[in-house]
Amino acid sequence: MNNKVRNKKIRFISVIAVFITFMILSTSTIFADSGVLYNVKVGLKFGANAPASSRLYSKYGFKIGYLHDRTFNNAYGSTDSKNLTVNIISGSIIVKDSSMNLVYKGGEVCIMPNSPDEGMITIDGTTYRGGVYYKPNKYGSMNIINYLNVESYVYGVIYAEMGNKYPLEALKAQAVCARSYVVNSKSRFKEEGFDVCTTSACQSYKGVAGEYPVTNQSVDETKGEILYYNNSPIVGYYFANSGGHTLNSEDVWYERAPYLRAVQDEFSPEYKWTYKVNRNELGRKLGIGTVTTINIKEKTAYGSVNTIEFVGSNGTKTLKKDGIRTTLGAGNVKSRIFTINAENSGVGGNIKSSNLYGISKDGTFLMKDIFMINGAGNIVSADLESTQITDGNNSIPLKTLTKTGNIQTPQTGGSIKLMSPEVIFTGYGYGHGVGMPQQSAKYMALKGNNYKQILQKYFTGANVAPMR
Repeated sequence: MNNKVRNKKIRFISVIAVFITFMILSTSTIFADSGVLYNVKVGLKFGANAPASSRLYSKYGFKIGYLHDRTFNNAYGSTDSKNLTVNIISGSIIVKDSSMNLVYKGGEVCIMPNSPDEGMITIDGTTYRGGVYYKPNKYGSMNIINYLNVESYVYGVIYAEMGNKYPLEALKAQAVCARSYVVNSKSRFKEEGFDVCTTSACQSYKGVAGEYPVTNQSVDETKGEILYYNNSPIVGYYFANSGGHTLNSEDVWYERAPYLRAVQDEFSPEYKWTYKVNRNELGRKLGIGTVTTINIKEKTAYGSVNTIEFVGSNGTKTLKKDGIRTTLGAGNVKSRIFTINAENSGVGGNIKSSNLYGISKDGTFLMKDIFMINGAGNIVSADLESTQITDGNNSIPLKTLTKTGNIQTPQTGGSIKLMSPEVIFTGYGYGHGVGMPQQSAKYMALKGNNYKQILQKYFTGANVAPMR
């Protein structure tokens, strides 16, 4: 072979090598402009609720391919058509363009907007950043999954979880929590093909419709940052209102996490709730017939009910920890800081219901923070020197229930024998109680604290750092 031929061959091979390298890089770093190379799969419709057909729109047209290790591979070409129809027939996904030309037929498929950056795609009328991944399921339909960069995902979470009226530093704390949550939820729904869902069972997510300038700003100003404890990424749990004190993780979910420790929450605004339920209805919910007695068996040191027993005409049901709220309804029993006041009930079989009930406003049972609910249902401050507790015949000073300045937090809350049709739960706070209370984050921010200070208060020993 002469030198000219050899040089031409070398140049040709070099061009091919450069082309292949370019293709590999352009495929594996498809979201490089987003800054953080971590991609998320969000289940939009799945399982028994998944459809057999779907419609797509993108003003740039589409690229067709598959996912490998969270990376999009443009293996099946592209189309300039702005509209696609996707159907599953006999287990095969069939994609056609607006002229009904076949674009793809086969198994699971990922479709991205044919744009120079991540772009946007409209899936069945709702617009999302990134693309869509279709995966056949056991119901003969196809799971619809939004595939996008983690930063783009968090854009769609902040308003859905916190709104857009909170101070920027509170929104930034929410952004770090949301990002930490999803990064620690990798393949949570592995069989279905995605990481997180779109509801509060995971994190609420609204896509582009949930984006606002200030919420996107909170994401941009914390770009790539998550929570760490001892150099390991942690889940950024959060909830609405603490009622004055957060809870340890083991008080709710049994497992102890050193960074999820209970803290007194002086920034918590008051959130009072009441849930009234007929005891026949309550018994049907629990499957024990008519409820006759309620025994509060155990409380935490902060006043949250840990174990409660319901005795009915057809059996007994014991609820523990967060199972109390999930069983009775998290929208009904909004927290576990509650008392049960049943009209004309007998408490412990001795003292009957009176017009006065003692309750701690923040769950710490400090004397200076004791309030009363009077017969009119109003909260009034308690005077420990003069307030008497009576069963209608005998009375004792409230002061006699104190020791060294504190109301003694009972390990049990007593037995309530029900005599009237209605049971009344009265409590403070909203949510599971672990991690960052969102309303407290608001008031911390209003008092000048930045997002890192907010997070460090509610995540013991944790720090905020870029993903690595």
